[in-house]
Amino acid sequence: MTVIDEAPDPKATLLSSLLRHEVHPSQTLYVAYSGGSDSAALLSTACELRDEKHSPYSGAPLVALYLDHGIRREMERAEEVAIVRETCRRLEVPLIAKHIEQGALRKKARHKGLEAAAREARHAFFAESVRGSLSNLVVTAHHLEDQLETLLLRFLRGAGPGAAGMKELRHMNEFRMLRPWLRLPKAAVASYVKERGLRFVTDSSNSDTAFARNRVRHRLMPVLDELFPEYRSTLTAADERVQKVAEFLRTETERRITWRPHVRGWCTSREEFYAAPHVVRAESIKLLCIEIGLSSSFAEQNLPTSGFFSQISGEDDGRSVGVVAAGGGWRLEQFHDLILWRRDVVQTVKIGYVLRVRENMCVVLGHRDRPVVSIPTFGEAVPGCELQLDAATIAAPLLLRTRRPGDSIRTMAGSKSVKKLLSEWRIPADLREDIPVLEDRKGVCAVIGQPFGYRNLVSTRCSTRQNEREQELRATCGPAETSIFRLWVTADGVENEYAK
Repeated sequence: MTVIDEAPDPKATLLSSLLRHEVHPSQTLYVAYSGGSDSAALLSTACELRDEKHSPYSGAPLVALYLDHGIRREMERAEEVAIVRETCRRLEVPLIAKHIEQGALRKKARHKGLEAAAREARHAFFAESVRGSLSNLVVTAHHLEDQLETLLLRFLRGAGPGAAGMKELRHMNEFRMLRPWLRLPKAAVASYVKERGLRFVTDSSNSDTAFARNRVRHRLMPVLDELFPEYRSTLTAADERVQKVAEFLRTETERRITWRPHVRGWCTSREEFYAAPHVVRAESIKLLCIEIGLSSSFAEQNLPTSGFFSQISGEDDGRSVGVVAAGGGWRLEQFHDLILWRRDVVQTVKIGYVLRVRENMCVVLGHRDRPVVSIPTFGEAVPGCELQLDAATIAAPLLLRTRRPGDSIRTMAGSKSVKKLLSEWRIPADLREDIPVLEDRKGVCAVIGQPFGYRNLVSTRCSTRQNEREQELRATCGPAETSIFRLWVTADGVENEYAK
């Protein structure tokens, strides 16, 4: 069982963490400073290490980071800012401060919760503050009780086998976050603050039980203290084991499932996805969410509570195209030999394009909300995406454009609407607007689905395959060469590699 020292030294704990993670003394330490007691203690201990002559971090550069979330009363905010500025001036620590407009964060929090919105705002502020610096290490004052609250919240919300607590060193997209005090009890921090006589502000929102974390802190943890006095040690020991399981699960997931950028979102191999156990599939979605910039709370809370992960536990149903799971505003789709991860939003505004094409051109299609880019083909053609027309049948100009109502194409069975054709191809309704058509002055020459994993259909009028009557005439009049118009169409250079 893990034994927690009831009287550790906050400064020694910070020093030990910096040395353990090989932080160089010349590296700037960005200290997250809110004006509260915990962050005041962290800034003070960092300054002590900086000012001690025999400290390994003597003279180390420090910068304080302060974010005013704009969610409390103006008087309280003004008092906090005054203390923050005065403390940084007294300790001779440069301060980077940002103030969010009053109420702005609450508007952003309507669909994700205020706690999640505030956390995202802090992380964005940290990234902005260290951008362009040789150092990207942000040190925070999270302590043991913060860690226990996180563990309880994650377990109670059903975060699953990877529901470990906070890591001491976490690599974010643009910065690293070091939490040196995760094994340090709150009592040790409070004792340090009292001994040093540090000034701090008590955040009134910390007592607001409208927030889940505060309910755990003020209601659940006192009950656990009474009924299970040793729960801090046992839960910490359990977290150490879960951390090891989580690390193994992460390594196994990254080995078995690899996500790549895709014109519609992100994709992975369908075969690899269904070959992996359910727990690995779920973990791959969580890791992908974090990698593409979604919050960790979204992956660990929103998706589980929406029932998303239970939907991906089944086997491959054999459908070529179809939705596997949806929740939290995102969906997982089967798309031929791919699994796609994309926003669960249907485009409501139709944005079209028209591009004049010529022979031997390679056209790269963007997504529906991006322009079409044309690139002349030089040398070897793009494999697997060639379209051939009988040049003699084309009534110039030849245009590549988005589908329009009323479009129809001539087939062996007669004229057919393009809308009905796409329905027969079983293309999901919200994807059909991406399928372009090729048109000349006489009408639609071809429907081009191959770049998006479907097939192309060339009008019988423009097909290089001659009907029986034409073949008979050619046999009577002698052989004649058919002039072939060649065009290459692909989508972002991504899908063509995997499309059937």
